[in-house]
Amino acid sequence: MIRLTLPVLLVLVCLNLPAQNCGNGILDPRVAAVLHDSIKDLQPKLSRLSIEVRRKVNPGEDKSFPAGDVQITIIPGDSIPVYIFNANHGKNLPAVLYFHSGAFVFPFLPFMKQECWRMSKELNAIVFAVDYRTAPQHKFPAAVNDAYRSFEWLLSHGSAWDADINKLVISGISAGANLSAVVCQKAKKTGLANKIKLQVL
Repeated sequence: MIRLTLPVLLVLVCLNLPAQNCGNGILDPRVAAVLHDSIKDLQPKLSRLSIEVRRKVNPGEDKSFPAGDVQITIIPGDSIPVYIFNANHGKNLPAVLYFHSGAFVFPFLPFMKQECWRMSKELNAIVFAVDYRTAPQHKFPAAVNDAYRSFEWLLSHGSAWDADINKLVISGISAGANLSAVVCQKAKKTGLANKIKLQVL
């Protein structure tokens, strides 16, 4: 993703484009041209790779943080793995329910642990990173169901991991941001939105 977006952002900055009205639903033609060329160059390379191969193309695990700062648990009955990061070894810390990126086809990859550990360290919070089910093996709404189930589980069991569930943040990147937004919307419908203090997409 960085290989695609960074050059695009640099080009856009160099073009010195004026801000456009985001409410009109029309993409600036110059921006559209840059995006089109970037995707056109990348698409043939990606299309030749299977999902299995793409999942293996990752930087690998960064072991620059203590192994004891991360634990893993399985949500009973649903077999959803959750990685729990408490970098500062604190108690009654805010809880961050985190959903990773990956276009709904990548699981929680080893290199993602470093980002979660850094988040825990810098925010002085306990990060619960959900390894939700992904496509194509698990079709929609599997990821949504896992995300919301992990939210319900955290409300009931977060304190067992020294988290203060009265200070709950729902967060995610890319596909994970999508899941974060859906969890918050579902929480409104089930009367649990008051349990969420902050949403970070």
